[in-house]
This record gives sequence, structure tokens and C-alpha cells, in this order.
Amino acid sequence: PLTKYFFFPGFTNKTGGLLLEAGLHQQRQAFQQDPVAMSSFLAQLGVTPAEMTATKVSLFCYPHAPIQELFSAWQNSAERVTCLVPQGVAPDVIHAFLGNATSATQGALTVRAIPFLAQPEYDKLLWVCDLNFVRGEDSFVRAQWASRPFVWHIYPQDKNLHHIKLNAFLECLTAKTNSLIEFSLMWNAAQAVDADTIWPLFKTDLPTIAKLATGWQEQLARHGDFASNIVKFAEKIGQESRQK
Repeated sequence: PLTKYFFFPGFTNKTGGLLLEAGLHQQRQAFQQDPVAMSSFLAQLGVTPAEMTATKVSLFCYPHAPIQELFSAWQNSAERVTCLVPQGVAPDVIHAFLGNATSATQGALTVRAIPFLAQPEYDKLLWVCDLNFVRGEDSFVRAQWASRPFVWHIYPQDKNLHHIKLNAFLECLTAKTNSLIEFSLMWNAAQAVDADTIWPLFKTDLPTIAKLATGWQEQLARHGDFASNIVKFAEKIGQESRQK
């Protein structure tokens, strides 16, 4: 007879952890501790020195995200925002803002279209930005390893089942950071909050959220990586089987 086992990725020590290649933490730390390397990377994407001094945001989301409302809040912001958008993301809204140009500035917001990056370069984008908007699963996991604040755009499901998953993750992640919870719910149409209202609160809390992101990344790292954990699990059940 065969015994069926379920081994899932996840965020606690009761799961298999997350996919993580060897050496990624060391690469990230070296990059984030090298201002010249970070500036050079941004310059390769066309980001100007003036744009680098603003709050740098990467935007990767599904087309139905309330991007226009967020752009409006950023345009009216007291502090400048540089938003870097990979080509093909929310093309209608981005084209309406940029026209045929690769970058444009309206109010306090500069939006710059960048090439769709290979995974190692996308990791660097997550590492260099002050805030990352990610979607689905893959970029969501990479953002957690980036040790930077992030907002998740979860894949929509029937009957809004994705909101249950989103709330469960936020409860696990945020504890007392109310602005991150409210901003994430707004971004996923799970709560009627105006972007013009929540963005200033979120921006004020960003240093606290940054510390939270670092602590969360360290917590996940302590669980080990998914590939190593599943090997250990297979060895354990194999040993138990031989002892029977």
C-alpha cells in the first residue's frame, strides 16, 4: 500500500517554506549595501539622478488594479514619486499617462516605462526600490526575499475567495501596521478606501513597514528553502518506512 503525503510551500514552520536559490541573500545584501551598484542599475533603465532621489516604486499588477486612482494620489503627493513600470503592465492606463514617450511627469509623479526584465534583473529592481507592487505568486515570493516593503495584487477568484487569502496573509504579516492592511485591501478592491486618503498615511508608515519587511524576510529564511525541506522530508519518511 502507498501512503499519500501533501507538502506545500508556505510562510510558517508547519509548511515547506518558499523557493529560494542558494546565495540569493548574500547577493541581495551586497547589492543593497553598494550605492554605486544601485545607481548604475537604475541608470541602465534610464532613471535620471533626480528621479533616483524620489520615492522609487516598481509597479507590477493586473490591469484591473486601481492604478489611475493611485497615480492621482501620487500626483498630488507632497513628496515626489518615481514609478517604474515594466512594458506590458496595465497598457491602457500607462499609455494614457505616457502617450508615446517612455517617461512623463505630472505633478509629483514621474512614470517611466522600462523593459520587461529577466529574473536576476527583476530581483535587482525589487532590491533597489523603496516600495514594490507585485502580483500573483512568483513576483510575490521574490518581493518577500527582497527585504523591501511590498503590496500584493492577488489573483482574483470567484465569490471573492481571494480576499480571504489576502486577509489571512496580512494578518500573518502585519500585526499592527494598519495603513499597510488598509492600503492592500484598497488595492485589491476588498475595502472602500480612497487612495488620496490612505497614501499619505501609508507613506508616513513606510519606514516602519520597511523594518517589518526585513523582519519578515529573516523569519522566512529561518524556515529554510522549499527544495531542501522536501528532500529532508523525503529522507525522513524513507527512514521511517525502513524502520517499520
